[in-house]
Amino acid sequence: MGARTIQHEYRKKYGAAPSQRTIHRILKRHHLVAPAQRRRPRYRPHPAAEAPNAVQATDIITRWIYGGSVVQTFNTVDVYSNDVCSTTHADKTGAEACQHLLETWKTLGIPALAQFDNEAAFSGGRYAQSISRVVRLCLYLGIPILFTPLGEASYNWPVEIFNDLWAQRFWNRHPFSRRGDIPRSQQAFLKWYRTNYIAPRQSDTPVHLRQGYPIQRLPDRWVEQLPDPLPICAGLIHAVRRINETGYTRFLNVPIRIGKRHAGRYVWLTLETADQCLTVWYQPRADAEWRQLKEFAFPLKEPVQPVPKQFAQWRNLAP
Repeated sequence: MGARTIQHEYRKKYGAAPSQRTIHRILKRHHLVAPAQRRRPRYRPHPAAEAPNAVQATDIITRWIYGGSVVQTFNTVDVYSNDVCSTTHADKTGAEACQHLLETWKTLGIPALAQFDNEAAFSGGRYAQSISRVVRLCLYLGIPILFTPLGEASYNWPVEIFNDLWAQRFWNRHPFSRRGDIPRSQQAFLKWYRTNYIAPRQSDTPVHLRQGYPIQRLPDRWVEQLPDPLPICAGLIHAVRRINETGYTRFLNVPIRIGKRHAGRYVWLTLETADQCLTVWYQPRADAEWRQLKEFAFPLKEPVQPVPKQFAQWRNLAP
């Protein structure tokens, strides 16, 4: 409560009140006033997206249709071109997330990096060192993963911008009463979006921005050969995290001590599943060199397998 609020409440209860300056002086004397501090926003490192499918960012939108049925819409945006794959589901579990990703990779193509927020469907929930079904699927196909900073939707801005457009131009214009009616209308919207819409910070439509680039799509035959359950394969799991005031952050629900000197800053964590080693990197600004801060042993709860030979050779990952 500031001086103005205290003065207002005092007048309501007692009548004449001290001036705001007097009230502020009393608060300051009792150490109840925090000094105003204007800080420059900390630099958050982002992965480079210099070609189609360099980075694909995925998010979920929850909506309800008439009658109370829930609709979970998974949206994946190619950060370079803003092309999109969007699918609707009844739930937002890891199984639905994997279905969406497989459809995305068959249509948009395989990404060099898959970016997710910390939704339980992607991260695996609240259990320590839990490797989710989504992460396992990405690693099985040789795709590195990046988790965005906790609670910072703005980091995922390409997909957030699409989500807003999707809500305004599609969802709010169609009063659906059955979940099965959504896909046909959604495909019509996506066709318009790919061929006619130019997103903010883009120079052309998604279709034109992808022309001339080789696109590596997931063949149907490989999808049919996926095992269930999926193992943990050798690969990279990244996360961008902000260090709290005590010098800690979290990775896969495990507290990681970085140090108070880095409080408020963002670090890039990389887990190499084959070596079960977690490395912490720091970059103070975009044009600065990366600096390794820490390295930890990060043992997993089950054996790590190599990426299957057919996927490793297909994606040029074989040693």
